[in-house]
Amino acid sequence: MGILKSGMLPGPTYIQIHKAREAGYCTHFEARDGDELTINSSRLPLISRAIEEQRPIFLIASGAYKDYEIAGYSHLYELLPYKKDRIYLLISRFIPYGYEESDCFGYDYVVYGGNSKIFFNPYIILNSRPGFNEFKSSYLKLGFTNCERSPFVSELLRLGDFQLLAPA
Repeated sequence: MGILKSGMLPGPTYIQIHKAREAGYCTHFEARDGDELTINSSRLPLISRAIEEQRPIFLIASGAYKDYEIAGYSHLYELLPYKKDRIYLLISRFIPYGYEESDCFGYDYVVYGGNSKIFFNPYIILNSRPGFNEFKSSYLKLGFTNCERSPFVSELLRLGDFQLLAPA
């Protein structure tokens, strides 16, 4: 597995959505920075490219306040200002290094990654971040996707402790 350099050139940056209503509590929150993480997906060409190019995958939770409450998320007081909105939380990011076929209904592959970072305590709520509304309307309905064309990617990379290098 390759090691990330101090900066990251612009390029593919992937997101996966975790629907709190359907998937419940995200166990990534029980991990620590650096732990191995997994997600499920069915988009093999994107998975293969992410692995080959050692590109980050960000997991974003989506749900109403009630969904997070029912799923047993802690620190719900952090979500109260957004109680009437759909709430988007940045859960984790990792660099993928492999995949295997999945027996999880609706997904064909389990994607494995390391060099992880968990965004917890406090939550990183994306709703009020500059540029998020445009990002949400274009990219958060597609499942596992490359969002490198969005200006919001620089914010994700910044939050994920990556620095964009200016093109040479």
